[in-house]
Amino acid sequence: MVNWGILCRSSSQQIPLKFAKDLLIDPSTKGAHDVTHNLVAVASSTSLQKAQDFLSAVNAPPSTAAYGSYESLLADPTVEIVYISTPHSHHYQNARAALLAGKHVLLEKAFTVNAAQARILVQLAREKKLFLMEAMWTRFFPLTFPPASGTSKPAPHVSGSLVKYAPTGVDETATVIVTFPESKTQGVATASLRVASDPTDPGVRIFGDKGQIQIFGPAARPLSIAVVTYGEGGPEVVERKDFEIPVGHGLFWEADACARYLAKGETESDVMPLDETLLIMDVMDRVREENSLRYPAEVEGH
Repeated sequence: MVNWGILCRSSSQQIPLKFAKDLLIDPSTKGAHDVTHNLVAVASSTSLQKAQDFLSAVNAPPSTAAYGSYESLLADPTVEIVYISTPHSHHYQNARAALLAGKHVLLEKAFTVNAAQARILVQLAREKKLFLMEAMWTRFFPLTFPPASGTSKPAPHVSGSLVKYAPTGVDETATVIVTFPESKTQGVATASLRVASDPTDPGVRIFGDKGQIQIFGPAARPLSIAVVTYGEGGPEVVERKDFEIPVGHGLFWEADACARYLAKGETESDVMPLDETLLIMDVMDRVREENSLRYPAEVEGH
């Protein structure tokens, strides 16, 4: 059994709420019989009441402790691993404090504000022989396959552009182009706070020569799929399948992986390696540098 602690801001944060609810699901209900989880403590940085409200929201067992400060949770000897889902501007400080307290850490995305902070955390975890991993949850889905090209990921050439929201300077739209040196291929990623979509439209479309597969609902836990073929009369739905809403939110897969790593005495993940996290942070730094985006000194500092 793995004893978890969670650092969050309040009971209104959806990601830590979903993670806690997934921890409380019996792993055997999804075919995992080699791991069990115990939520032993939750802490808010501002008040004990917010931590208590969080526990009520997830129907945590009465034995779960609520703390009104992160320091109190990190001093709890029953906590083995800490899940950190605070604002990413505070990831470095919170994760560093957890590692210094001798706790293993599962740290949400983005890992840190910059690559320099990430390197300090990685070095600290390795020195103290503690488990540290970026919470890249989709890597641990059962239907995720390893890349056919192997595990080597050389640094790509990176270019990017940002569009800032004029009143505040927040980077509301970003486009990143990465060119991979070995394959000479490119990848394009775009994210925007201004993009709107119809919730009834497919969340994912997989296109082929003769048709497409449409996935409705959240891609991580689809509600239905449709197979559409291209005919002379236009697209035609030839098959549709609805699914019962699955138990949980899919965050338990990464929690199960953490439990297995700890049981084996491993301190790094082979599925989401720390070196890859550092590479990702280097890419993020490059995009920000090209677009003169810097956070306040107290956030960027280390």
